[in-house]
Parts: sequence; structure tokens; C-alpha cells
Amino acid sequence: MLAAALPRGIIVSQSCYEEGAALRFVTVRELRSKGGEIWRALREGEEAVLTINGAPEAVLVRIPEDGLVDTLRAVRRALAQVAVSRMRERASERGLDRLTEPEVDQEVRAARRERDR
Repeated sequence: MLAAALPRGIIVSQSCYEEGAALRFVTVRELRSKGGEIWRALREGEEAVLTINGAPEAVLVRIPEDGLVDTLRAVRRALAQVAVSRMRERASERGLDRLTEPEVDQEVRAARRERDR
């Protein structure tokens, strides 16, 4: 969707384009005042990021009538994959991806000792 086609007051960040689709940023105030308009857009397949004090807080997506459980599973799976990817990136940045198995075991033992204090 082009920025010109967005309802007034809805912010689109130039850095938030993926596969040609603009991402909507909607404040809590806008959700209250323009709720019907936003819900219609969601029903048509658009997505939005709900912000609080300018920070992203939630993603709003349409859920098919009979798809709540599957959608929740997919969201949880995606969040877990993102978390694992970030852990791997941080480990790589710190050189931890090159530890040998005995070194990993040693780190685990040290962390457990620290935790149990």
C-alpha cells in the first residue's frame, strides 16, 4: 500500500517495507479513534504494528474464524525461531560458536554453580 493511500495519521516507516508491502504503525489513540477503519483494513488482509509511546508493542493481524489455535502456534513458533537466531548471532559475535563440547560443558557447570549460590 502506498503511503498516500494510508489514512491520515497512520505512520509508515520507510525502513519497514518487506516484499513490497508497507507496514502500518498505529498508536493506541488511533486505534480508539479510528478503530472501525483499522479493523476493516485488517479484515482485508493488512497488518499493523500497535505502538505505545512510539515503541512497537504488538502486531495486529487478521485471524481466520476457525484459525485461532493454528495462528497462535505459528506466532509462537516464529517468536521462538527469532529468539534462537538472535542467540546464535550473539554467540557468534562473542566467539562462543567455536567452543568445543568440553568447553561448553565447563561453561554450563560454571553457570549452574553461579545460579545455585
